[in-house]
Amino acid sequence: MISPLNRALTEFLPDKYREEIVGDLIEQSLSTRQMMIELLVTVAALLPMQFRQSEDDDMKHAKWIAAAAILVVGILQAWDSGILAAPPLIGTMVAVAIVIGIVGLFIANDAVRLAIAALVFILLFTARIVSPVRLPELTLVGLPIFLILVLGPRFMALAKEKNRPPGPGTVA
Repeated sequence: MISPLNRALTEFLPDKYREEIVGDLIEQSLSTRQMMIELLVTVAALLPMQFRQSEDDDMKHAKWIAAAAILVVGILQAWDSGILAAPPLIGTMVAVAIVIGIVGLFIANDAVRLAIAALVFILLFTARIVSPVRLPELTLVGLPIFLILVLGPRFMALAKEKNRPPGPGTVA
């Protein structure tokens, strides 16, 4: 259970302390499986930090309005492309893509939001290719999701800056 490096280092320890230190090394060494479980638990514990909302009420309302818009537009576009004729697995992939897009609205990190927007497009494109039914406009479901996830925060920041009261030294 001890790494070869630790085993070699223990040979240089005095006999008086060797067993105690080796015991500590064995207790502290983790298997790969245990380390992965601890890593997943740590990541899961950090995930709610990404969902913290700012104190701005207008932004909260805008996010919920955008979530409703993504849901309605996504469902209508999927229906228009003919998703009802597709197998249930394809419908599930499209539903997961829409839900992931909505969850992405409430994440504060821009890099994660961009990754979610790319994942939505990948899911929709894969569903379109795998489907035995022709779904030509299915990737258009991801267009409003991409625009809101990537450009939405920038437009909200511009609107917030525009509505900010002028500071000292600005031209009246």
